[in-house]
Amino acid sequence: MLNSWNEILRGSSIDVLTGKRVRSLTLIAAAGLVVFIPQMGQAAESAQTVRVAAAGTVNVQRAPRPAPKPTNPPSSPAPEPTPTAAPTTCTGVQISPGMSADSIQRLVDSNPKGTVFCFSRGTYVLNHYITLKDANQFICPERRSCVLTGLDQYRGALTAAFGTSKHVIRGFVVEHFIAAPGQWPNAGLQLRDGGLIEDNESRYNKIGININSNQTIRNNFIHHNLQYGLNGGPATNLLIEGNELAWNNSAHLDPNNDAGGSKIIGGSPGTNILTWRRNHVHDNWGNGIWSDGNVRNTTYEENVIENNGGAGILHEISWNAVIRNNTLRNNNTFELGKGKSCWWGAQIALNNSQGVAIYSNTVEAVGTNAICLANTSRSEPVAFPQSLASISVTNNVIKMRGEVNVGMVGDSVGPNVTFSGNTYYVDSTATDNWSYMSSMRFPAWQAAGHDVDGRLLTW
Repeated sequence: MLNSWNEILRGSSIDVLTGKRVRSLTLIAAAGLVVFIPQMGQAAESAQTVRVAAAGTVNVQRAPRPAPKPTNPPSSPAPEPTPTAAPTTCTGVQISPGMSADSIQRLVDSNPKGTVFCFSRGTYVLNHYITLKDANQFICPERRSCVLTGLDQYRGALTAAFGTSKHVIRGFVVEHFIAAPGQWPNAGLQLRDGGLIEDNESRYNKIGININSNQTIRNNFIHHNLQYGLNGGPATNLLIEGNELAWNNSAHLDPNNDAGGSKIIGGSPGTNILTWRRNHVHDNWGNGIWSDGNVRNTTYEENVIENNGGAGILHEISWNAVIRNNTLRNNNTFELGKGKSCWWGAQIALNNSQGVAIYSNTVEAVGTNAICLANTSRSEPVAFPQSLASISVTNNVIKMRGEVNVGMVGDSVGPNVTFSGNTYYVDSTATDNWSYMSSMRFPAWQAAGHDVDGRLLTW
């Protein structure tokens, strides 16, 4: 039997029941726990799997050998799983399955602002949306076990009264809500100023989540919505963080005409201070992340964006943005293998935008374009950029295969547009992968003043 904890700490582990020594440092834990433990003096890749089958019993199996490490070019990081929220406790007014939308609304109306409503697990059929008061919180403590459904007949699940703020919606599954043209609410979930929409699953609605000002949209799984996963605007001070946004525009509406993974507009008032951070945006029928028209001071950072039919990131007729530390691959698949120019989109695409810095991204362009900037002749109101200008594309890793492009196209040369310090991987150095008003090879690209300090490698 086990003599002391010190024997474990010395790396000479013992099966608790038999007293026999095993060959790795192990832990004693409750039944069902799985841990990965490296053998003494060896790298983490040689770890063993320890599964505790019953309390006090330790079984040891050697983990499979790791796959060979890839050769150049450096591989892109795999997307991180959508973060999960910690279990939630809830103290407040109890809501139970079987309660109608009318009865829930009466409870909201009869309680003061700031009341917390705690939902029990189960399915709730809502034949109309429920309107929250100021600072109300709707919580499903057993995360994503409370299903709010509109049965593909009813409009919206939860919304908030005009002029109210600081609401919280956490832990629900929201599904099968329709939208009526020109009427609000138009999505499964939407709140007013200062709201938090966190750790929900919004699926099979016309639109998954509609945004507003001073909001945080965090750790939600937004998928298979008919038109958009997420949309809205104009708005100010918006954080979209840690969400998985996938398989939206499932109705395959025209992605060039108001449908796709997401779209936030500015309009004449403008959207200001928008952050997309650490989201996994994938497999949407259309653009992944789309900012359209007078969107200002936007940051796109640390996102993994892949397998979208349109651009991974499209910053269109908008202002000041930073696009950094993202991984983009296999986007713009509608144009896959067609050899289209930069007019036809890319992993990162800009159209008539100004004041944008694109740096430290990893971009894989296999059969579709990499980073493309377009300068078009447009007549827009004064709130919108009239041309492409002041764009820097710096220190990115850009991997290209096939007839694909990186660079700028336009009716005229956009001022202060520079590419510098980028590292390019290509399958052939004898192809015209670069575009500066016309297609060219890397030496001509450098002669035009771009990436003089860049690197060209093959893969």
